[in-house]
Formats: sequence, structure tokens, C-alpha cells
Amino acid sequence: MMEIVEKEFPEDGYPDLRDIVPLIPDNDWCWWVLEVEALGLADSVIEELFGECASSQPVRPGITWPDVVRLAAAIRQSIDMLLVATRSEEDYVKEELDRDDFSRCLVMFRIFDSGEASLGVSDDLAGGKEILESFLALWDKR
Repeated sequence: MMEIVEKEFPEDGYPDLRDIVPLIPDNDWCWWVLEVEALGLADSVIEELFGECASSQPVRPGITWPDVVRLAAAIRQSIDMLLVATRSEEDYVKEELDRDDFSRCLVMFRIFDSGEASLGVSDDLAGGKEILESFLALWDKR
């Protein structure tokens, strides 16, 4: 199971992927970028992380944690985004994710229409509650 928390963005700004990255410990999980629409995201960064096929594939191949950190640094503002982390490539099941079934995922991060953010953490992940509490605390810092 996965606990998911959602928050609407305040008028004066909101947390972005670069704010989420420090909340998650270094890891060797498989990260999947299922959707990304962002301001400031250069085509060169997309090609570097996802290869030349990036523009033609809705689902990006699994990337590493350092790649997620680089992606976060390249984004000025996320409009729509969905990232998930799985323990292995075998845990990536497109049909389940298409139904918003994140049960095989360790982490899920979504920004929807520049208006709300969701973070989900698997119940099996050590320190998961602390990650969610730190995510919710980002709104207190604004």
C-alpha cells in the first residue's frame, strides 16, 4: 500500500521537484518519468537524460537517482509532472500506472496543472512517514 498526500499550491509559489529531492534519501531505485511539462527545461537536458527518442515516447526509460537530481535542477517551474520509483524494472507495470495504481511503487510525485502536488510513499519504505511529513512542512515554509 501507498499513503498519498495532496496539497493545493498557495498563490505565492509552491514546492517543485527541486524541493522534493532533498526529502528522499540517496537510492538505487528505478525512476520513471511518466509525464513532464515544465518551464526552463532545455531540450538538451531531455536528450541527455532520455536520449533522442524522448520526444516520441510518453514513458521515459528508467533513470537513476542522480538523473532525477539533474532533472530537478533543470526545471524552473513544473506544470504537469508524474514520476515514480520502483525497486526494479520488473515492478514497472504500465497498465497499473495508467489506472493510477501505484501499489508496486516506492515513491510517486505528481504536479497537476500547476495547482496541486501529490507525494506518495510506500508503507514498506523505511522513513516514509518522515518523508511525507517533510513534504507537508514545505507549505509551512512558504
